[in-house]
Amino acid sequence: MKHLCILVLSLLLLVSFGCDNSKNPTVPAENAAATVENELQALSVFDQSSNQMAVNLNDAEFIMELQSQFVAQRDELLAKFAADTPDKKKNDAVAGLTIHVPEDFLTIADAVTAAPPFTKIQISGGNYSGYVVVDDSKVGLEITGEGTVNFSSGMYVTANNVKIHNINFATSGPDLVIDEASGVQVKDCNFSGAADLIMSGATNCNIKHNYVTDDGTILLGFFSAPCTRNVIDENTGTGITYLGGVYVGASSYYNAVKSNYCINNSGVFVTVNGITLDDGAYLNLLEDNVCNSNTGVGIYLAPTTHHNVVKKNTVRCNDYLGDDINILDSGTSNTVIKNNTGC
Repeated sequence: MKHLCILVLSLLLLVSFGCDNSKNPTVPAENAAATVENELQALSVFDQSSNQMAVNLNDAEFIMELQSQFVAQRDELLAKFAADTPDKKKNDAVAGLTIHVPEDFLTIADAVTAAPPFTKIQISGGNYSGYVVVDDSKVGLEITGEGTVNFSSGMYVTANNVKIHNINFATSGPDLVIDEASGVQVKDCNFSGAADLIMSGATNCNIKHNYVTDDGTILLGFFSAPCTRNVIDENTGTGITYLGGVYVGASSYYNAVKSNYCINNSGVFVTVNGITLDDGAYLNLLEDNVCNSNTGVGIYLAPTTHHNVVKKNTVRCNDYLGDDINILDSGTSNTVIKNNTGC
C-alpha cells in the first residue's frame, strides 16, 4: 500500500511539474487563477484519498509524511502562479504602505480600520486598548510591536495571511481569536488573559515562540469548527490554571504541535494537562515537546482520537495517577507512540 501511495504521489508531481516549458508556453495572467484552481483540485484528490487511507492503515506517521509532501507541493503551485495574477499585482501596489501607531493613528483599532490590504502597522512601545477586528478585507496586514507593547483589549481575526508579532496581550476575555482564517502567523507574543489564543476553523496558521500563562491556553478548534494544517511550535505554556498549554479540539487534524514547553500548569479543583488532544482528533503530530510537572497528565489523548503520532516528547513528574508518562486514555487507536522520555 505504501508503494502504491508513493507511486500516486509521483505521478501527480510529474503531471504538475514535469512538463517541458518549451512545449507549454507561460500561462496568461488572466488564466493564471483558473490554472491554480485546476492544479489544486487535482492535488486535492490525493488529499481526500489520504484521509481514506488513514482509516485502513496503522502507520499514521507514513500518512503524515504523505500529507506534508502534498502541502509542500500545493504551496509551490501557489507560488508558481502568484506573480502572474492581477490580484498579486494589485496587492504589490499597496504592499509598501506603513502606518505608525500612535504617530499616524492613536489606537491600533483605528490603524487597522484605515489600512488597505498588505499594510504594515508598526506600534511604538506603550499601553493600548480598544477592541480590534481584522476582517476579511484586511488580507496580509502585518501588526508588529516595536518595543514593549501592552494591549488590554481583544483582537478578532478573519482575514487571511495576517501577521501579529511582539504584542503583550492581557485581557479579561479571549486575547486573540482566529476565526476561519488561513495563513495567520502569531509570533513572539505574550498572552496572560482568559482563554488566550482561540483558533476556530483555522488552517495553515503558524503559532510560534509565544509565552502563555495564567488563565490562558492555545486552543485549536475549541467550542466550534475543527482546525487543520496548523503548526504550533516553540511556545511556552506555564502557570496555566485551566486547559493546559496546548489544546487540540475535537476532530481537528493534520496539525503539528512541536517543541513546546508545557510545564508547571495547575488549577484549583481541576487537573491541568500539558497537551490535550480531544475526542476525534486525528492525524496530528506531537513531537519534541516538554510536558513536565503538571497537575494532570503530560500528554492526554482522549478515547476516540486516532492515527496520531506522538514521538520524542519529554513527559516527566506529572501528578495524575502518579504515572511518569501519561500519554494514552483507553480507546485510542492506531496511534504511533515512540521515543518518548519519562522520569
